[in-house]
Amino acid sequence: LFSTMSLHDFEKVLDVNLKGTFLTCKEFCLPHRLEQLSLDYCCYDTDKNHILKSKSQDKKNTDTNVVTRTKRGGGSIVNIGSIISQSGNVGQANYAASKGGVLSFTTSLAKEMAIRHDGIVRANTVLPGFIETPMSEAVPDHIKERMRGNIALGTFGTPYDIANLVLFLSSWERSGYITGEKIECSGMIAI
Repeated sequence: LFSTMSLHDFEKVLDVNLKGTFLTCKEFCLPHRLEQLSLDYCCYDTDKNHILKSKSQDKKNTDTNVVTRTKRGGGSIVNIGSIISQSGNVGQANYAASKGGVLSFTTSLAKEMAIRHDGIVRANTVLPGFIETPMSEAVPDHIKERMRGNIALGTFGTPYDIANLVLFLSSWERSGYITGEKIECSGMIAI
């Protein structure tokens, strides 16, 4: 509970969840990495069916060939938040604050990458609900059953549910127009 939470306990959770997210994203978004990702913007000669080495305008005619600037991909950051960042929870003020920070940080990062770096890096947040993990095994059975009753799908999620959503958001082919979003994966829980 908050009344007995030490500053050390509060900071420890923030260091892992929020500071850890910051440091990981900072490493991913180093200038030389962003430059490398920008090379994914390239030109494609539709007549000769090959990628040109030099960049060009979006479209231009050269002889009878159309050279089109295409985007082959870029980077995708998928940070893990929690539905607790939206609703709070008894005894989890530090966790809720840290995951709320992850959500706000990721939204700001997505805007910066879109505006200042031509959208070569997308950033989204996944908000898991109650997921069957070793951490959730410590929750008493009577509380688990009460939680299950608050989930529209009537079951807890699995790590595979979260992994599949992260995989989707990581793919430029499947989610290239999604950035700055928070996507809940909770079975429609009502806490």
